[in-house]
Amino acid sequence: MEYTYSGIKETTILLTGDIGSDIEQELLDADVISDIDILKVAHHGSKSSSLPKFISAAQPELAVIQVAEDNRYGHPHEEVLEMLSAHTQVIRNDYLGTISLRIDNEGYEIQE
Repeated sequence: MEYTYSGIKETTILLTGDIGSDIEQELLDADVISDIDILKVAHHGSKSSSLPKFISAAQPELAVIQVAEDNRYGHPHEEVLEMLSAHTQVIRNDYLGTISLRIDNEGYEIQE
């Protein structure tokens, strides 16, 4: 559901949880992915998610990766990081700790 208010900047956020590339493809096929502001990167930045065409369709300004430091799975995957960082600001909680965003009428900002 989308809400639009006159005079207020809309901030779009996509919270992907642990979806895989199969669900990303379904979302692409349904044509429901378009330019967004903030993307919670799927499945800790694993290479089983974040299809290049999914990221290209979403065009996120900010990508948030929630991942444990030095995890045994090697997340986030280097290929995913390279793809995202080419056009997107990437922030990770294994480097920053708790990530907080402030979203208001002006847009969003990362809280330190």
